[in-house]
Amino acid sequence: YRNLQFRFNESNGPGYTELILGLPGETYETWMKGIEELLQAGIKNQIFVYQCEVYPNTELSDPEYMKKFGIITNRIRLTEIHGAIRQEGLITEYQDIIVTTNSMSLEDWRKMCLIAWMTMVLHSLKLSFFLLTYLVDRFRIPFVDFISYLSEGRFPAGSGKIIREELRLFQKQCDRLLEGYGRGHELAEFGGIYWDEEEASFLRISKKLDEFYLELFDLTKRFLEEKNISYNEWELQEAIQYQKLRIPTLLPPHSREYHFNHNFPEYFETRLIDNAQPLIYAPQVLTLHPKDYRGEPAHYARETILWGRKSGTMLTKVSWRNQISEEAVAVG
Repeated sequence: YRNLQFRFNESNGPGYTELILGLPGETYETWMKGIEELLQAGIKNQIFVYQCEVYPNTELSDPEYMKKFGIITNRIRLTEIHGAIRQEGLITEYQDIIVTTNSMSLEDWRKMCLIAWMTMVLHSLKLSFFLLTYLVDRFRIPFVDFISYLSEGRFPAGSGKIIREELRLFQKQCDRLLEGYGRGHELAEFGGIYWDEEEASFLRISKKLDEFYLELFDLTKRFLEEKNISYNEWELQEAIQYQKLRIPTLLPPHSREYHFNHNFPEYFETRLIDNAQPLIYAPQVLTLHPKDYRGEPAHYARETILWGRKSGTMLTKVSWRNQISEEAVAVG
């Protein structure tokens, strides 16, 4: 699997992996271990996490099988993700999802949902993809350490306002699912369709990216300090600056060229291929080639998520050059 991932990355192929949350035998510990193994395998594009659904005439719905594994389901309304919002008068459809098993308590299910949503927001939807890569490579910490630090809200009260609000909404979504509401979110300004939980989070954060990345810088420093890990603040700041620049914005940025003291453009572009380049002090210039979404939220959401998520084209295109040699390199 790891070899396949590197081949996809080298050819710029949009590979993705799907996980099912709540399968019989899964525990909170195996769930965390599985996510870590996938991220360590070098997946560059997407991890999708789906609730485990139980359908008639399948083994999961067999009463003896359910009894053997302690399966308890919850019925929720069907809200077709990326489908048009259901109008009044349509027949209501339902789906059954697993929320408890012998190896997964209801509280475990909630924690697993939170870590899944946070993983997809930070990694799959790219809001912290490069920062995570940097932290794991530079400081040899597991991916899930930082993800769980954020998803469990272990940072001090008064910090991380945006992420704390998203955590509140994540918890509310768990409550809504247990109350029988559907998965889909309605965000009128982004079009008349249903969005998945992590996608709604991305779209909310996209409206305040400057504030989000200031918070993320502060939370990353707190995380490293709590682990007694020494770090270079200027280097970390550049890593987050690169991360922020690769996220598409509703309106084109004022500036298109950015100077880095370290070779972050080259470092991040080669990190997940066999010919990975080390991070060194070597000035490089990054040039942005952003799409123009015309300031229209629905257009922005359609291109970044509907079209861009599985195709691997979510990120802003860039090119870079060494500041001394002026040799230009394009990044897809």
